[in-house]
Amino acid sequence: DGFENTTGEAGERMKAMLRSSQELTSNGLAMVTEISSILASYNLPFNVSRRLLSSEDGDDTTPSWLSHGKRRLLQATGKTIKADVVVAKDGSGKYRTVN
Repeated sequence: DGFENTTGEAGERMKAMLRSSQELTSNGLAMVTEISSILASYNLPFNVSRRLLSSEDGDDTTPSWLSHGKRRLLQATGKTIKADVVVAKDGSGKYRTVN
């Protein structure tokens, strides 16, 4: 719909790519369904339980595998983080913006 009033071949190319992705997705789902039914016919025991990445202490704001420093960085506000960068191709640092 977003390509109705466009000139050039962008709309047609997008339609072709979407059609291709739909076909690939459909084929992938059909393969998974077939494999699932084959495995089910063998009556093999397998674990289908989900392993959720959450902390064991009940604090689900950040995963338990995240380091303390990275937790602090994620919880910091934009005002408390000071970037240490140089914005100049020559490395001089005399520029303050990127165009």
